[in-house]
Amino acid sequence: MDAGKMAAKKMLDMLKEQGNSSMEPLEVGILLSSDTSQAMVNRISGFLDYWTHYAPTQWEITKDIFLNGGDAKKAQSDAARLLRENKNIKGMLGCNNTSTVGIVNTLLKEQRTDIAMVGFDLADETRQFIQNTDYHGASLLQKQDQMGYLGLHSLNSFIKGEKTEQKYFDTGIIMVDSEYLTEKGVS
Repeated sequence: MDAGKMAAKKMLDMLKEQGNSSMEPLEVGILLSSDTSQAMVNRISGFLDYWTHYAPTQWEITKDIFLNGGDAKKAQSDAARLLRENKNIKGMLGCNNTSTVGIVNTLLKEQRTDIAMVGFDLADETRQFIQNTDYHGASLLQKQDQMGYLGLHSLNSFIKGEKTEQKYFDTGIIMVDSEYLTEKGVS
């Protein structure tokens, strides 16, 4: 849920930075690979919760959320369809790597520099898109090194027969935007 809220906040910030008026209609489209993944359901729930509380009333989420089943070509086709069918679209959310790459490829192909993109994960295409100053993009990453470390630590404790009270660990999220990439010297 926190990752979804971070994504919504970043989306709103980028839309405002692009000069979109809070008095004008605006739409944001959502793509995801699966509606049965708890992580994606939570991301969308967090996004919609934050959006409901902080977005201008004229700014809406498109009525259709597109599912691509992890198929990159379908994600790209869905992103193109969102652009075609929603005249006020100014933002797109990709809830996983496949959806994010599909959005990135579509925005680049159609040269849509007017669209803000927030995604998840950091494929090469996404990193290059974020670094391109003509476009507006950011992506959220799980701290995979922390996930692996805590997973192995928990497994080791389990093997030793140690009882742990904690079932879930929140390893946090990293927001990757052009500023972050510059700071880290990523090219």
